[in-house]
Amino acid sequence: MNTKKSPICTSLASAAAFGLCMSCISAPTPEELLATGFRSPSQAFGTLQTAIAGDHIDMGYRCFTDSFKASNGMDNMVWQAAWTQMLQKTPSMRHLSEAEIVDKRELAPNRVELIVELDSMFVNVRARVILVREDFFEAYRGEEVYFDGFRSFDDFLFVQEETPSDLVTFITVPEGKAKDEITEIRIGQDWHIDSFEVLDETTASHSTP
Repeated sequence: MNTKKSPICTSLASAAAFGLCMSCISAPTPEELLATGFRSPSQAFGTLQTAIAGDHIDMGYRCFTDSFKASNGMDNMVWQAAWTQMLQKTPSMRHLSEAEIVDKRELAPNRVELIVELDSMFVNVRARVILVREDFFEAYRGEEVYFDGFRSFDDFLFVQEETPSDLVTFITVPEGKAKDEITEIRIGQDWHIDSFEVLDETTASHSTP
């Protein structure tokens, strides 16, 4: 058994340790696609699995924190190139979609650790995934995000102490944007992957008959 404790920070290509099993990966079902989201750490990790299985590049990009992407110099264009290259060089990396969550631990109110495992006839990998909860707001114009941002709930959510109590929210419309074009506003707290680390990896030896 080889033990590794170096963070996977340069790109998802380092997660190829999951990909030594060569069986076919099924595309996500409609139910799996509908279940994607970032409302909990488990759902966020499941969304990454669905993104990998279905080769949904934009969905994969959304699975990671801004700090993770910034520290690795990844904007949206860089991510698309890295994703395509990764799957071309290591197609079996898709098997990350088969890993299971075996443990969950809260490190802080907005920080959670997941231990995930892939146990197949060719490889056993155990990894540590750290997820961070990020506050956000999004304003839509039709189907597209018109503008968005990150700030604490305390900055734009408060309760009017009346009967009945009213929950009040507000966002600032940036200069150059028209409030009349806004068709939807979303405010929430999403969980995103902030780091990824392989803890243990065992691969089956292959002998030539």
